[in-house]
Amino acid sequence: MYSRVVRFVVCRWRFAFYLTVFLVGVFIMSPTDCPWKTEACWYGYPEKQNLTPIKYWYYQLELSFYTSCIVSQFFDIKRKVS
Repeated sequence: MYSRVVRFVVCRWRFAFYLTVFLVGVFIMSPTDCPWKTEACWYGYPEKQNLTPIKYWYYQLELSFYTSCIVSQFFDIKRKVS
């Protein structure tokens, strides 16, 4: 059974990860109009959309994190809700 300290550490790690990934995503996507004007995401689709290497690795990081969450849910220790 997990103690409150272990739960806190897990929550703190996830918060730090989500905050860091969000801020990096805003920094990476800010030069483009895509996050702010959604119709701009589809201009020139699919021929003129470029995927820079930094955006590629950002997407890979997100995909790998969520894949690990999906896989680890089957092997993670069950915790009490209360």
